[in-house]
Amino acid sequence: MGTWNWNLTNNQLHWSDRQFELFDVPKSKGPIHIETALANIHPDDLDRLLTANRISVEEDVPFREEFRVIHRSGEVRWLLGQGNPLHHGKEGKPSSMIGVNYDISDRKTLELEIAQSNLELEVRVSDRTRALEQEMRQRQKAERALAHSQRFELIGQLAGGVAHDFNNLLAVIGGNLELAAMRTADEQIIELLNDAREAVETGASVNRRLLSFARQRELEPVALDVNDRIIKARRLLERTLGEKIVLETSLSSELCEARLDPGELDSAILNLVLNARDAMPSGGTLVISTRNYVLDDEEVESFPEAQKREYVQVSISDTGVGMAPDVVAKALTPYFTTKLRGKGSGLGLSSVFGFATQSGGFVRIKSEEGEGTIVQIYLPHSATPSGAKMLDDPKTDLLLGQGELILLVEDEEKVRQITHKRLIELGYNVVEATTAAEGTAVLESNHTISLVFSDVRMPGATSGYDLAKWTLENREDVGVLLTSGYNDLSAEEHQNVNLLAKPYSLRILAFALRNALPAPRDR
Repeated sequence: MGTWNWNLTNNQLHWSDRQFELFDVPKSKGPIHIETALANIHPDDLDRLLTANRISVEEDVPFREEFRVIHRSGEVRWLLGQGNPLHHGKEGKPSSMIGVNYDISDRKTLELEIAQSNLELEVRVSDRTRALEQEMRQRQKAERALAHSQRFELIGQLAGGVAHDFNNLLAVIGGNLELAAMRTADEQIIELLNDAREAVETGASVNRRLLSFARQRELEPVALDVNDRIIKARRLLERTLGEKIVLETSLSSELCEARLDPGELDSAILNLVLNARDAMPSGGTLVISTRNYVLDDEEVESFPEAQKREYVQVSISDTGVGMAPDVVAKALTPYFTTKLRGKGSGLGLSSVFGFATQSGGFVRIKSEEGEGTIVQIYLPHSATPSGAKMLDDPKTDLLLGQGELILLVEDEEKVRQITHKRLIELGYNVVEATTAAEGTAVLESNHTISLVFSDVRMPGATSGYDLAKWTLENREDVGVLLTSGYNDLSAEEHQNVNLLAKPYSLRILAFALRNALPAPRDR
């Protein structure tokens, strides 16, 4: 601490010895001029210090200010100056000031360290806050993706359940119609029955779309040249679009083969082309393009079905009316449609979604109102292994049995009755069971059975899968054919078991039975 006395009249300072050290000014026995002291004040603090001093004198108030002084060595020291005006003259103005200066360098250093620490802390907090916000956004994105996936999974389960029950009804209706047609020679009645059978086929087609969406219909994937498939379908697509819409293609010359069901690809492209046509009532341009594509990390996070691997991308874009964001969000939902009543089933995009996801891919939609729509199907590279096993197409001639005994296992009574009649019509003998457990018991007691024809999903602890496995392990002389309204055979577990999807025609049933029966030498 150093004391000082400043004569305001002649600007002379009387200092204690300590002040000379603080200001780094040579000691003097007498007073020094104020300019000598001010010469060592830090330039950035000088104006502020003089202003504070002037206010103190003019307003006759105490003086207090923190400031820096610079020593000849370059060292900077912080001082706290405090003073009071004294010796008021005739006009009432102060004639001098007295005060002290304190060396507060240590305190200011500490304050600066604290301020720097606080700043660093604020930076760290800010960085952490941004990181947390980014983490929260990623979590919200993941939650939205999960909710999207769960919603489609729930809808898929519902669609699959409805399709299963509907297929059983179609099996009963179609089977009875076929048997009725075989028992009459009346052409008019046969024509009526054939019309009804066509309606059954239409219902089965709708069901196949539902099961594709639900991922519960097994596909028949093969390594496929997608470009070649599109080129061959072009003429059909042009006729479908009409004269007002121009069809263009942009097909990659280096496109990899994709592993998928050819028929389902044709159906998916046709569905998307029909949607695009309806979105361009006044005409426009439709572009089908292909390319190889590998997703980045952000894209993988955005699509629950996606994986970071190579895809074949099939893109169909139009210059139509486009869709609002809320419509895009619902576009893949079964039975959702923006078309007028009777103009669309609402199963087009959802069946495309089902085909893509069941094939190991996914679907992306980009659309804006007035700007058109782009639907991109991502399909796995042909290196992806196939897990499906399907029956070949039936031969032209109806294949009849030779009196072989078939164990029919079906829990639905109406389905079991019509299937029994159809098996008899095809020349087979039949013994029935209503559950897999009953079927196992029949196989254990009856050694003349040639084939087990069983539904997959039945009540009880055992299913058609379990019955097939037991049969293959314990009755090697017996063939197995499974049928399902879901068409959900797990080929990995039952590679030697054929699957027949409900509903099926008598001709397809005849071929499937012959295909599944063991060779005569094995019986």
